[in-house]
Amino acid sequence: IALGHQGLRTYTLADLSFDAGMQAQTFTMREGGPDKTDVVDDLAGYMKLTRQQAWDLIRTAHYRKPLAEEWRERSPDTPEKVRAFYQETGHYLVECAKFNTARGYWARVYQATSAKGKVVDFGGGIGSVALDLAAQGAEVTFVELPSAHRKFAEWRFKKRGLRIPVHDSLAEVKDESQDAVVATDVMEHIHPDE
Repeated sequence: IALGHQGLRTYTLADLSFDAGMQAQTFTMREGGPDKTDVVDDLAGYMKLTRQQAWDLIRTAHYRKPLAEEWRERSPDTPEKVRAFYQETGHYLVECAKFNTARGYWARVYQATSAKGKVVDFGGGIGSVALDLAAQGAEVTFVELPSAHRKFAEWRFKKRGLRIPVHDSLAEVKDESQDAVVATDVMEHIHPDE
């Protein structure tokens, strides 16, 4: 059973036992940080805000609308224009932070964060999946276009003293003996020609 609650604090189920004869359940809850990889605290440190200011920024940010409006305005119709869009947009960093702290996010990426060994996080956004994989002992390689959200991910890796190689594309990953490549919520951002 994977049970959790995410808001300003995260609570995860530490253990659960069920005695069918007594119809009794015993469980303990473990209180965690603002989210599994401390997106709120990290954003506060990166943007030089208080934790409350960062949480307010994430909580009140319009989700998807500004990014969608910018997308429609720019109409990127080639792979090069799509790459340029994500490299230049100012909306995606906070939107990713909001998405990574949303209810159900960790349940959505559960299979990706279950990968073991040498793992490539393709299109890793702000690095939350990569950080969780690294915390579980995976040897992570991070692939993301140069962008504001990638700079934040790199800052997060450095803050934790992690040496996670960062690349612009899968073609740059020299060691082809990987155990897994994970891609969460990324395929829809890639131009069909690629």
